[in-house]
Amino acid sequence: MGIYGERAGGIARQPVAAKRSGRLFSRRRGRVVSSVAAIPDATRTRSSRGPFPCASPPRRAEFRTRVLGGRRPEGGPAPANTVFRVNSFPAADVAPNGDLYVAWSSQQSNSGGLCSSRTNTGCHLTALYSKSTDGGTSWATPTPIFPALDASTRTAIGYPVTQPDGSTLTAPAARRVDTFWPAVAISQSGRVYMSAYAADVVSPWQTCASGPPPPEGRINCTTLGNYINNARLDYAVADLSTGTSNIVSTHPINTRDHFGGGFIGDYTDLAVDSNNNFHAIWTDTNNQQTVVWWYGFQFVPTTVHQQDVVTATASF
Repeated sequence: MGIYGERAGGIARQPVAAKRSGRLFSRRRGRVVSSVAAIPDATRTRSSRGPFPCASPPRRAEFRTRVLGGRRPEGGPAPANTVFRVNSFPAADVAPNGDLYVAWSSQQSNSGGLCSSRTNTGCHLTALYSKSTDGGTSWATPTPIFPALDASTRTAIGYPVTQPDGSTLTAPAARRVDTFWPAVAISQSGRVYMSAYAADVVSPWQTCASGPPPPEGRINCTTLGNYINNARLDYAVADLSTGTSNIVSTHPINTRDHFGGGFIGDYTDLAVDSNNNFHAIWTDTNNQQTVVWWYGFQFVPTTVHQQDVVTATASF
Protein backbone atom coordinates (compact mmCIF):
# COMPACT_ATOMS: atom_id res chain seq x y z
CA MET A 1 0.00 0.00 0.00
CA GLY A 2 1.63 3.24 -1.09
CA ILE A 3 0.88 6.57 0.55
CA TYR A 4 1.32 9.29 -2.02
CA GLY A 5 2.41 12.85 -1.41
CA GLU A 6 0.09 15.57 -2.65
CA ARG A 7 1.67 18.45 -4.56
CA ALA A 8 0.32 21.56 -6.22
CA GLY A 9 -1.60 20.50 -9.29
CA GLY A 10 -1.74 16.79 -8.55
CA ILE A 11 -0.36 13.78 -6.77
CA ALA A 12 3.33 13.01 -6.57
CA ARG A 13 3.96 9.49 -7.77
CA GLN A 14 6.60 8.38 -5.30
CA PRO A 15 5.20 6.43 -2.35
CA VAL A 16 6.21 8.01 0.95
CA ALA A 17 5.44 4.93 2.96
CA ALA A 18 4.46 1.32 2.39
CA LYS A 19 2.59 -1.14 4.56
CA ARG A 20 4.35 -4.41 5.30
CA SER A 21 3.15 -7.02 7.77
CA GLY A 22 1.11 -4.55 9.76
CA ARG A 23 3.87 -1.95 9.91
CA LEU A 24 4.69 1.12 7.87
CA PHE A 25 8.04 1.45 6.20
CA SER A 26 9.17 4.93 5.25
CA ARG A 27 11.03 4.91 1.95
CA ARG A 28 12.23 8.47 2.55
CA ARG A 29 13.84 7.63 5.87
CA GLY A 30 14.63 4.03 4.99
CA ARG A 31 13.47 2.42 8.22
CA VAL A 32 10.40 1.05 9.94
CA VAL A 33 8.35 3.93 11.31
CA SER A 34 5.83 2.32 13.65
CA SER A 35 2.88 0.00 13.85
CA VAL A 36 -0.06 0.99 11.72
CA ALA A 37 -2.09 1.85 14.82
CA ALA A 38 0.51 4.19 16.27
CA ILE A 39 0.24 7.43 14.31
CA PRO A 40 -2.84 9.69 14.25
CA ASP A 41 -5.17 10.72 11.45
CA ALA A 42 -3.41 10.89 8.14
CA THR A 43 -4.50 8.59 5.34
CA ARG A 44 -2.34 10.40 2.81
CA THR A 45 0.15 13.15 3.08
CA ARG A 46 2.35 15.60 1.26
CA SER A 47 5.69 14.39 0.06
CA SER A 48 7.18 17.59 1.51
CA ARG A 49 6.03 16.92 5.07
CA GLY A 50 8.07 13.92 6.14
CA PRO A 51 6.78 10.37 6.74
CA PHE A 52 3.07 10.36 7.64
CA PRO A 53 2.00 6.83 8.44
CA CYS A 54 -1.73 6.18 8.47
CA ALA A 55 -3.49 4.91 11.55
CA SER A 56 -6.30 2.53 12.21
CA PRO A 57 -9.69 4.26 12.78
CA PRO A 58 -9.84 3.39 16.52
CA ARG A 59 -6.44 4.98 17.21
CA ARG A 60 -7.25 8.03 15.08
CA ALA A 61 -10.41 8.58 17.11
CA GLU A 62 -8.48 8.07 20.35
CA PHE A 63 -5.83 10.62 19.37
CA ARG A 64 -8.44 13.18 18.31
CA THR A 65 -10.34 12.72 21.57
CA ARG A 66 -7.39 12.76 23.98
CA VAL A 67 -5.02 15.17 22.26
CA LEU A 68 -7.02 17.30 19.85
CA GLY A 69 -10.20 17.67 21.86
CA GLY A 70 -12.24 15.70 19.34
CA ARG A 71 -11.15 17.77 16.34
CA ARG A 72 -9.23 16.91 13.23
CA PRO A 73 -5.77 18.56 12.93
CA GLU A 74 -6.89 20.85 10.11
CA GLY A 75 -5.19 24.06 11.21
CA GLY A 76 -7.34 27.10 10.61
CA PRO A 77 -7.95 29.93 8.18
CA ALA A 78 -5.01 31.65 6.51
CA PRO A 79 -2.97 33.60 9.05
CA ALA A 80 -4.21 37.16 9.49
CA ASN A 81 -3.23 39.54 6.66
CA THR A 82 -2.21 36.77 4.24
CA VAL A 83 -3.91 35.15 1.23
CA PHE A 84 -2.44 31.64 1.09
CA ARG A 85 -4.26 28.67 2.56
CA VAL A 86 -3.13 26.54 5.49
CA ASN A 87 -4.20 22.90 5.60
CA SER A 88 -2.03 21.60 8.37
CA PHE A 89 -1.56 17.92 7.78
CA PRO A 90 0.40 16.52 10.73
CA ALA A 91 4.10 15.74 10.41
CA ALA A 92 5.60 12.85 12.34
CA ASP A 93 8.79 10.94 13.05
CA VAL A 94 9.98 8.21 15.40
CA ALA A 95 13.03 8.35 17.68
CA PRO A 96 15.56 5.50 17.86
CA ASN A 97 14.07 4.46 21.23
CA GLY A 98 10.59 4.20 19.68
CA ASP A 99 9.17 7.46 21.01
CA LEU A 100 6.70 8.99 18.56
CA TYR A 101 6.50 12.70 17.78
CA VAL A 102 3.70 14.35 15.81
CA ALA A 103 3.30 18.06 15.01
CA TRP A 104 0.44 20.05 13.50
CA SER A 105 -1.07 23.56 13.48
CA SER A 106 -4.16 24.40 15.50
CA GLN A 107 -6.30 27.50 15.86
CA GLN A 108 -5.74 28.52 19.49
CA SER A 109 -7.62 31.08 21.53
CA ASN A 110 -5.50 34.01 22.72
CA SER A 111 -6.86 33.30 26.21
CA GLY A 112 -5.91 29.61 26.02
CA GLY A 113 -7.34 26.41 24.58
CA LEU A 114 -8.83 25.64 21.19
CA CYS A 115 -10.87 28.25 19.35
CA SER A 116 -14.54 27.44 19.04
CA SER A 117 -14.49 28.27 15.32
CA ARG A 118 -12.02 28.78 12.47
CA THR A 119 -11.46 32.49 12.90
CA ASN A 120 -8.60 34.94 13.37
CA THR A 121 -10.63 37.06 15.78
CA GLY A 122 -9.27 36.44 19.25
CA CYS A 123 -7.37 33.42 17.92
CA HIS A 124 -4.04 32.60 16.31
CA LEU A 125 -2.40 29.60 14.67
CA THR A 126 -0.01 27.63 16.86
CA ALA A 127 2.39 24.90 15.72
CA LEU A 128 1.98 22.17 18.35
CA TYR A 129 3.53 18.80 19.02
CA SER A 130 2.74 15.76 21.12
CA LYS A 131 4.82 12.76 22.12
CA SER A 132 3.97 9.13 22.80
CA THR A 133 6.31 6.78 24.66
CA ASP A 134 4.08 3.70 24.44
CA GLY A 135 3.54 3.18 20.72
CA GLY A 136 0.62 5.58 20.43
CA THR A 137 -1.53 4.22 23.25
CA SER A 138 -1.27 7.53 25.12
CA TRP A 139 -0.07 11.01 24.16
CA ALA A 140 1.34 13.93 26.09
CA THR A 141 -0.57 17.20 26.31
CA PRO A 142 0.04 19.24 23.12
CA THR A 143 2.79 21.83 23.55
CA PRO A 144 3.78 24.80 21.36
CA ILE A 145 6.91 24.05 19.37
CA PHE A 146 7.94 27.69 19.79
CA PRO A 147 6.54 28.87 23.14
CA ALA A 148 8.35 32.23 23.09
CA LEU A 149 7.17 33.02 19.55
CA ASP A 150 3.67 31.85 20.36
CA ALA A 151 3.48 34.21 23.34
CA SER A 152 4.88 37.20 21.43
CA THR A 153 3.19 39.75 19.15
CA ARG A 154 4.02 40.72 15.58
CA THR A 155 6.53 43.49 14.88
CA ALA A 156 5.09 46.34 12.80
CA ILE A 157 7.56 47.74 10.24
CA GLY A 158 7.06 50.58 7.75
CA TYR A 159 4.15 52.45 9.33
CA PRO A 160 2.54 54.95 8.95
CA VAL A 161 2.10 55.19 5.18
CA THR A 162 0.11 57.65 3.06
CA GLN A 163 -2.68 56.22 0.91
CA PRO A 164 -3.27 57.45 -2.69
CA ASP A 165 -6.24 59.51 -1.45
CA GLY A 166 -4.10 61.26 1.17
CA SER A 167 -5.35 59.29 4.17
CA THR A 168 -3.00 57.39 6.44
CA LEU A 169 -2.65 53.67 7.14
CA THR A 170 -1.32 53.13 10.63
CA ALA A 171 -0.04 49.91 12.19
CA PRO A 172 -2.77 47.41 13.10
CA ALA A 173 -3.55 46.43 16.66
CA ALA A 174 -1.08 44.07 18.30
CA ARG A 175 -1.62 40.45 17.28
CA ARG A 176 -0.10 37.19 18.51
CA VAL A 177 2.39 35.55 16.16
CA ASP A 178 0.95 32.75 14.01
CA THR A 179 3.14 29.64 13.65
CA PHE A 180 2.20 26.95 11.13
CA TRP A 181 3.31 24.31 8.61
CA PRO A 182 5.48 22.32 11.06
CA ALA A 183 8.02 19.68 10.10
CA VAL A 184 9.72 17.03 12.26
CA ALA A 185 13.08 15.28 11.97
CA ILE A 186 14.95 13.07 14.48
CA SER A 187 18.60 12.05 14.23
CA GLN A 188 20.00 8.56 14.68
CA SER A 189 21.18 9.60 18.14
CA GLY A 190 17.74 10.90 19.13
CA ARG A 191 18.13 14.66 18.59
CA VAL A 192 14.63 16.04 17.93
CA TYR A 193 14.25 19.02 15.60
CA MET A 194 11.04 20.76 14.55
CA SER A 195 10.46 23.74 12.29
CA ALA A 196 7.65 26.01 11.10
CA TYR A 197 6.81 29.35 9.54
CA ALA A 198 6.13 32.27 11.88
CA ALA A 199 4.11 35.31 10.78
CA ASP A 200 6.05 37.61 13.10
CA VAL A 201 6.15 40.83 11.03
CA VAL A 202 3.40 43.03 9.58
CA SER A 203 4.06 45.78 7.01
CA PRO A 204 2.16 47.91 4.47
CA TRP A 205 1.67 46.39 1.01
CA GLN A 206 0.38 48.45 -1.91
CA THR A 207 -2.27 46.65 -3.90
CA CYS A 208 -2.90 46.85 -7.65
CA ALA A 209 -6.10 48.69 -8.50
CA SER A 210 -6.06 47.65 -12.15
CA GLY A 211 -3.83 45.86 -14.59
CA PRO A 212 -3.73 43.06 -17.13
CA PRO A 213 -4.88 39.59 -16.04
CA PRO A 214 -2.34 36.95 -14.98
CA PRO A 215 0.23 35.86 -15.85
CA GLU A 216 1.29 39.31 -17.08
CA GLY A 217 -0.57 40.95 -14.22
CA ARG A 218 1.63 39.23 -11.67
CA ILE A 219 4.44 41.65 -12.47
CA ASN A 220 2.67 44.45 -14.36
CA CYS A 221 0.30 46.84 -12.59
CA THR A 222 -1.01 49.84 -14.52
CA THR A 223 -2.76 51.56 -11.57
CA LEU A 224 -1.64 51.22 -7.97
CA GLY A 225 -4.28 50.88 -5.26
CA ASN A 226 -4.45 51.33 -1.50
CA TYR A 227 -2.00 49.99 1.03
CA ILE A 228 -3.11 47.07 3.17
CA ASN A 229 -1.63 45.28 6.16
CA ASN A 230 0.53 42.37 5.03
CA ALA A 231 1.94 39.69 7.36
CA ARG A 232 5.46 38.56 6.50
CA LEU A 233 7.02 35.27 7.52
CA ASP A 234 10.20 33.98 9.06
CA TYR A 235 11.25 30.34 9.25
CA ALA A 236 12.12 28.96 12.67
CA VAL A 237 13.81 25.76 13.84
CA ALA A 238 13.68 24.32 17.36
CA ASP A 239 15.86 21.66 18.96
CA LEU A 240 13.56 20.01 21.50
CA SER A 241 16.50 18.07 22.94
CA THR A 242 18.31 21.25 24.05
CA GLY A 243 15.34 23.59 24.37
CA THR A 244 16.88 25.99 21.84
CA SER A 245 15.14 27.67 18.93
CA ASN A 246 16.21 30.25 16.37
CA ILE A 247 14.96 32.08 13.31
CA VAL A 248 16.95 30.69 10.38
CA SER A 249 15.58 32.89 7.58
CA THR A 250 17.64 36.04 7.01
CA HIS A 251 14.86 38.50 6.14
CA PRO A 252 11.04 38.45 6.52
CA ILE A 253 9.34 36.74 3.57
CA ASN A 254 6.67 38.62 1.63
CA THR A 255 4.21 36.01 0.40
CA ARG A 256 2.50 38.47 -1.99
CA ASP A 257 5.66 39.17 -3.99
CA HIS A 258 5.18 37.84 -7.52
CA PHE A 259 2.96 35.08 -6.15
CA GLY A 260 -0.30 33.98 -7.73
CA GLY A 261 -1.05 30.70 -6.00
CA GLY A 262 -2.11 29.46 -2.60
CA PHE A 263 0.68 27.04 -1.80
CA ILE A 264 3.42 29.12 -0.18
CA GLY A 265 3.61 26.76 2.81
CA ASP A 266 3.67 23.44 0.98
CA TYR A 267 7.31 23.50 0.00
CA THR A 268 9.00 23.14 3.37
CA ASP A 269 10.77 20.26 5.00
CA LEU A 270 13.33 19.31 7.62
CA ALA A 271 15.97 16.60 7.84
CA VAL A 272 18.81 15.83 10.26
CA ASP A 273 22.08 14.06 9.57
CA SER A 274 24.22 11.67 11.61
CA ASN A 275 26.19 14.62 13.03
CA ASN A 276 22.99 16.12 14.48
CA ASN A 277 22.99 18.98 11.96
CA PHE A 278 19.51 19.95 10.75
CA HIS A 279 18.83 20.76 7.11
CA ALA A 280 15.78 23.01 6.66
CA ILE A 281 14.20 24.08 3.38
CA TRP A 282 11.42 26.59 2.84
CA THR A 283 9.96 28.93 0.23
CA ASP A 284 11.53 32.40 0.23
CA THR A 285 10.85 35.49 -1.90
CA ASN A 286 13.78 37.72 -0.97
CA ASN A 287 16.03 36.86 -3.90
CA GLN A 288 15.68 39.10 -6.93
CA GLN A 289 15.90 38.39 -10.63
CA THR A 290 15.61 40.49 -13.77
CA VAL A 291 12.70 39.73 -16.09
CA VAL A 292 12.88 40.55 -19.82
CA TRP A 293 10.53 37.87 -21.16
CA TRP A 294 7.58 36.65 -19.10
CA TYR A 295 5.06 34.18 -20.57
CA GLY A 296 5.62 35.58 -24.06
CA PHE A 297 5.56 39.23 -22.97
CA GLN A 298 8.64 41.39 -23.37
CA PHE A 299 9.44 43.89 -20.61
CA VAL A 300 11.94 46.63 -20.13
CA PRO A 301 14.36 44.77 -17.82
CA THR A 302 12.38 44.63 -14.57
CA THR A 303 13.58 43.46 -11.16
CA VAL A 304 11.13 41.12 -9.45
CA HIS A 305 11.03 38.87 -6.40
CA GLN A 306 10.48 35.24 -7.31
CA GLN A 307 9.78 32.23 -5.11
CA ASP A 308 12.86 30.16 -4.40
CA VAL A 309 13.55 27.10 -2.30
CA VAL A 310 16.25 28.09 0.16
CA THR A 311 18.13 26.07 2.77
CA ALA A 312 19.81 26.43 6.13
CA THR A 313 22.05 23.98 7.96
CA ALA A 314 23.13 24.25 11.60
CA SER A 315 22.92 22.64 15.02
CA PHE A 316 21.83 24.20 18.31
